[in-house]
Amino acid sequence: MEAGHFPCRDLDLPYPPLIGNVTVTYLTPEMTEETIDEANYRTIGSKLRFISGFAFPATACEPDAIRIEYDAGYEPANVPPEAKRAVVLMAMKMVSFSKETLFLRSEEVDGIGKIDYTVFDQAGEVLRKASDELLSGLKIYQL
Repeated sequence: MEAGHFPCRDLDLPYPPLIGNVTVTYLTPEMTEETIDEANYRTIGSKLRFISGFAFPATACEPDAIRIEYDAGYEPANVPPEAKRAVVLMAMKMVSFSKETLFLRSEEVDGIGKIDYTVFDQAGEVLRKASDELLSGLKIYQL
């Protein structure tokens, strides 16, 4: 989006699915923040559409002059089964690791003592790949 100008057409909002709480703010040329009344736009799927006839205000010529904030993701009751399986897989794998499969990251002795462990790189990579595989069908690509 060009600095200093509002768009004239639909805006694709990244990170769908959109679940609500859309707020559009902008910086005026005087660098004060203003909020666009929600009656001036609506959402269609993962797009933001300004109503016909909406007079776009002047904005500051800054890269972040127009800000769109919204909630995206899944409501708890609508989390896809693949995402649930990925979480369960990650939890099960983490529980299955024993101290022998971990490497010591740091140790502190002063009085009480502290030991931090980190999962070895290969195990972390296996988990990441398994999760990515499970979640790959949930990715939404926009053109």
